[in-house]
Amino acid sequence: MTLLSEASFLVTPNGYKASKLYAAIPTNGNGDMTFTRASTATRVNEAGLIELVPYNLFTYSEDFSQWTIFRSTVTSNATISPDGTINADLVNQDYPTTSVHGGVSRTKAVSTGVKYTYSIFVKKKEYSWIELAEQATSAGNISTWFDVENGVVGTVGAGSTAQIEDFGNDWYRCSISFTSAFTGNRNFTLYLTTGNGSTTANKVGGAYIFGGQLVEGTSVLTYQKTVDRLDIPRIDYTGGGCPSILLEPQRTNIVLRSEEFDNNTSFQKNLSSVSANTTTAPDGTLTADTWTGDGTSAQHSLAQVVSATSGVAYTQSVFAKKGTNNFLQIVGTGAIYTTATVFANFDLENGVVGLSGAGTTSTITDFGNGWYRCTMTATATATVSGNGFLLWLITSATASRAETNDLETSVHLWGAQVEAGAYPTSYIPTTTGTVTRNTDSFILNDVYTNNLITSAGGTWFIELNNNISYIRDAFALAITLADFSATNYLTLTFGGATVSAFVQVRKKIAGVESTIYGATTATVKFAIKWNGTTADVFANGTKVVSATSFTATNMQTFTGNGGDAPKFIKSTMLFPTPLSDSECIALTTL
Repeated sequence: MTLLSEASFLVTPNGYKASKLYAAIPTNGNGDMTFTRASTATRVNEAGLIELVPYNLFTYSEDFSQWTIFRSTVTSNATISPDGTINADLVNQDYPTTSVHGGVSRTKAVSTGVKYTYSIFVKKKEYSWIELAEQATSAGNISTWFDVENGVVGTVGAGSTAQIEDFGNDWYRCSISFTSAFTGNRNFTLYLTTGNGSTTANKVGGAYIFGGQLVEGTSVLTYQKTVDRLDIPRIDYTGGGCPSILLEPQRTNIVLRSEEFDNNTSFQKNLSSVSANTTTAPDGTLTADTWTGDGTSAQHSLAQVVSATSGVAYTQSVFAKKGTNNFLQIVGTGAIYTTATVFANFDLENGVVGLSGAGTTSTITDFGNGWYRCTMTATATATVSGNGFLLWLITSATASRAETNDLETSVHLWGAQVEAGAYPTSYIPTTTGTVTRNTDSFILNDVYTNNLITSAGGTWFIELNNNISYIRDAFALAITLADFSATNYLTLTFGGATVSAFVQVRKKIAGVESTIYGATTATVKFAIKWNGTTADVFANGTKVVSATSFTATNMQTFTGNGGDAPKFIKSTMLFPTPLSDSECIALTTL
């Protein structure tokens, strides 16, 4: 079978491309899709760990002309970088205009108490010493010096740790780690300098630089290129195996300090205590906490007050791992739900949901290394502020709501979330304020003009996984191949309050829409072929629709949007002609 002019998602080595989903088979750029989200988000990476997309907090990580340049000049693309392409920049000192050292600086907002690591690749030219400085520690502007000729760390600033790593071809990656003592914008700077501890520059010349990065935590992390940071697709490995492009609706985590259960301002502890950063979290960092009952015969709870609106469904979630106790309960406070039936029990030993109260929907999902994400959804019956995030230590999977016990045992916790919605979405980290993840979407224009489909018709293949029967957040925002006016289209529609199918194949001809097939499997491969008169649909190796009327041929836009329900797209392709039945069956066989 020959695959012609395909538009498919390309999984790149680190999984990211700024604002683009690239065609896997070259089509002179005609198959590349523009991606938007206008915010960061999280994904499950290839190692099964949760990570921010992108985790590099700097924008324009390789374009130092976009940084603040002082007492120096920057020449772009001056030499071969550590990635083997000519995209490393040269920073050159403005000496003898001044002997005070020059360099480049990036400003980034940080939060008090959060650990950060600042790193940059440097190669000696005339200057063999550089100074990295940050303004986010209590001592003020903390500096650390690096010998980038011999690969040695010099003087390390108070409150910081430092390391230097050899990347070959005379490139070194210099990094400093610290805990921020400030909330707000702080400067992260690279200076050229004459030697260890020096704040002067005494000669004309410079050094090559590449790949500035700021990440949360004390690990340097693999370098990740950024441009504007916000419109980067999520290549998600949920469930293992081959990844998917993840499209989700906009959601806001209204829990503050989502990974700081020890914070007494945000989290109230009743007859229990929290020890911070006691074990490895689902993101691979030592940031998970341990919550322990005090042994009093009473109710042992942990809570945070949020504001709720009557009639709105809210989903509480938390990552939990058994400690010396195997069970956890998520509770809906009576102030918000005005009922004693809103609760769900979770068995952290066997990874199952136990007893759940009426009016709730609960899930438990394995995230590896003993961690489970536990979720409970219920609809608020009052507009009020109350304990909208509420956990209880319990003795069994069948425990009653708000059980009284004398537990002095523990469970591990990480990643608290409360979001308005009828199902849980990917984790949204917070610190001192709520955080919103915007809707994921992509678009490819001029599909017909660029011959990705033709007057002879075409074939659209798509593989989806992790489908469930969602109640949509909003009106259908599907995956669609349509003409510019949307008078004619083929579309995949997800969820709906009364829709039993996980995903429906729908068509519109001359403005009249109808459903032609519905799939109810968690994984589905569709092939839809049309010839300007009729269309056929294939699903999971079977021809499920034959010769339904379909007269459109010049469909121009291919779009996908997560605004109604989550979508996991493993791959998608467009063929410029109708494939044979046998080819469609082969494509869609699981």
